[in-house]
Amino acid sequence: MNIAYLRSIFRDKRSTFSSVLLAGTICAFCTLTCVMIWPQPIKVFLLSILFHRSH
Repeated sequence: MNIAYLRSIFRDKRSTFSSVLLAGTICAFCTLTCVMIWPQPIKVFLLSILFHRSH
Protein backbone atom coordinates (compact mmCIF):
# COMPACT_ATOMS: atom_id res chain seq x y z
CA MET A 1 0.00 0.00 0.00
CA ASN A 2 1.67 3.22 -1.12
CA ILE A 3 0.45 6.75 -0.54
CA ALA A 4 -0.27 7.50 -4.20
CA TYR A 5 -2.53 4.44 -4.36
CA LEU A 6 -4.39 5.52 -1.23
CA ARG A 7 -4.73 9.06 -2.60
CA SER A 8 -6.18 7.76 -5.86
CA ILE A 9 -8.66 5.63 -3.90
CA PHE A 10 -9.62 8.66 -1.82
CA ARG A 11 -9.99 10.80 -4.94
CA ASP A 12 -12.11 8.15 -6.68
CA LYS A 13 -14.17 7.33 -3.61
CA ARG A 14 -17.43 8.37 -5.24
CA SER A 15 -16.91 6.22 -8.35
CA THR A 16 -15.73 3.31 -6.18
CA PHE A 17 -18.86 3.62 -4.05
CA SER A 18 -21.13 3.71 -7.10
CA SER A 19 -19.43 0.66 -8.65
CA VAL A 20 -19.72 -1.26 -5.37
CA LEU A 21 -23.38 -0.24 -5.15
CA LEU A 22 -23.94 -1.37 -8.74
CA ALA A 23 -22.23 -4.71 -8.13
CA GLY A 24 -24.28 -5.25 -4.96
CA THR A 25 -27.50 -4.44 -6.80
CA ILE A 26 -26.64 -6.85 -9.63
CA CYS A 27 -25.72 -9.58 -7.12
CA ALA A 28 -28.97 -9.13 -5.19
CA PHE A 29 -30.99 -9.14 -8.42
CA CYS A 30 -29.30 -12.36 -9.63
CA THR A 31 -29.89 -14.04 -6.25
CA LEU A 32 -33.54 -12.98 -6.27
CA THR A 33 -33.96 -14.25 -9.84
CA CYS A 34 -32.40 -17.62 -8.94
CA VAL A 35 -34.69 -17.95 -5.92
CA MET A 36 -37.74 -17.11 -8.03
CA ILE A 37 -36.78 -19.63 -10.73
CA TRP A 38 -36.03 -22.50 -8.34
CA PRO A 39 -38.87 -24.98 -7.72
CA GLN A 40 -40.73 -24.93 -4.44
CA PRO A 41 -39.19 -28.08 -2.80
CA ILE A 42 -35.67 -26.67 -3.15
CA LYS A 43 -36.77 -23.38 -1.56
CA VAL A 44 -38.43 -25.21 1.34
CA PHE A 45 -35.32 -27.37 1.79
CA LEU A 46 -32.98 -24.35 1.86
CA LEU A 47 -35.26 -22.45 4.24
CA SER A 48 -35.39 -25.44 6.60
CA ILE A 49 -31.57 -25.65 6.55
CA LEU A 50 -31.31 -21.93 7.35
CA PHE A 51 -33.93 -22.26 10.08
CA HIS A 52 -32.11 -25.19 11.74
CA ARG A 53 -28.74 -23.45 11.48
CA SER A 54 -30.00 -20.28 13.14
CA HIS A 55 -31.54 -22.12 16.10
